Amino acid sequence: MTAALGAFFPALLLSGVIWPVEAIPIPLYWLSLSLPTTWAAEAGRSIMSRGWGVEHQQVWLGIVVPCAWSLAFFLWAARSLKPRK
Repeated sequence: MTAALGAFFPALLLSGVIWPVEAIPIPLYWLSLSLPTTWAAEAGRSIMSRGWGVEHQQVWLGIVVPCAWSLAFFLWAARSLKPRK
């Protein structure tokens, strides 16, 4: 539980939910672009403030990138939890 909070809070800070991603230092900016929460937050902001739909690339990436991360972690978990002989 503590490890989950330790990973969630920095991801929340770097994702642009609390302040814009453009306002953080450049090395952290590139790190934040690798997080799936950044893309989801930007897609949510684009939908709510601009009224964009799925046809816009920013919204589409906000759906695809977190799904790809979820699939990658699911496959990793399925492979590591496979019964061993």
